[in-house]
Amino acid sequence: MLTVAKKGKKKLNSGRPSSIKHHEEVLMSWLFLLREIGIPVSIKALILKASHIDPAFGELAYSTRYQVVRRLCHANCLSLRRGTHQSQGHPQEAVDLALQWITTIRPIVSEATRPKKVILNMDQTAVFFSLTPRTTLNLSGERTINVTKTASAAHRATVAVTVSADGDMLDPMIIFRGTVDGRIATRELPTIAQATNTVATCQQNGWMDAEQMFHWVDTILRRYLQENGANVEPLLFLDSYSVHKKAEVVTAIEALGCKVRYIPPGCTGLVQPVDVGIGKPFKDRLTHRWEQHIIGQGVDTATFMAPSRGEMAQWVADELKDISRATVQNSWRSSGFNYFPEDVE
Repeated sequence: MLTVAKKGKKKLNSGRPSSIKHHEEVLMSWLFLLREIGIPVSIKALILKASHIDPAFGELAYSTRYQVVRRLCHANCLSLRRGTHQSQGHPQEAVDLALQWITTIRPIVSEATRPKKVILNMDQTAVFFSLTPRTTLNLSGERTINVTKTASAAHRATVAVTVSADGDMLDPMIIFRGTVDGRIATRELPTIAQATNTVATCQQNGWMDAEQMFHWVDTILRRYLQENGANVEPLLFLDSYSVHKKAEVVTAIEALGCKVRYIPPGCTGLVQPVDVGIGKPFKDRLTHRWEQHIIGQGVDTATFMAPSRGEMAQWVADELKDISRATVQNSWRSSGFNYFPEDVE
């Protein structure tokens, strides 16, 4: 907020600190986790979450709680925005930022001491157990178009997809909803992981949090670098998701001798290889498997059943494995990493 300090002069002032500042980290982590998967969060929702965390805060008048949460949002540069598929800023701004970033990165990735095999990008993507399309073939002129979703349509998982600039597709990590010591994690997932050659794990909401990042570093990144990263300095590109930037996560990655570089916010659709060249073919392949799954159930069933966790894990493993090395390499080129010798004329 701008306040007048002296006549003709202004200064920046953050205003009175929020009375729930001691809950700020928990609240902001919760908010950014929801926003990462596209779930909208209102000021009212943040008030309810804060009231749940701090019952004493929940006993205050609503107007008081509203002002407290509003100050917390202001301190964290948060404001209400209308949802769009892209940033509300001018598209050219994102392009300019992406070009500026990739220009600084190219000399780093082209160093002779760093082979393409140890230049990596990891990103997580949500996978829903119901892939019902938004459109359908139907008679023209009908006013009501009925679309039936499968049972468990709200179930989702998170898949961590990792690729190298050399075209390697690392083993995926699939995060299902569940507790770390519950039945799914202790009884079901070990069998799934062994059968599908994936790393299967559980998180309460099926999200990538700090603990899951540690698990990814320990089970996937570490193993790959032990096989391919001897006597070189690996480089890992991550987006600016808050969990990726936690100090303890960065420390765990750098302990393997691997450097971390972050893709600027708003630029992942332009310069992140997993987003640019892997996400769409992967989701298209999963949709095709889901359609085969539904057709296989016939038309005389009362309720279409979503795939099981084991089936979904097998689909993920199969379809990522079937993405060709050339497709992975092209995803890096299309992202602006034109440092390969064959790309230089």
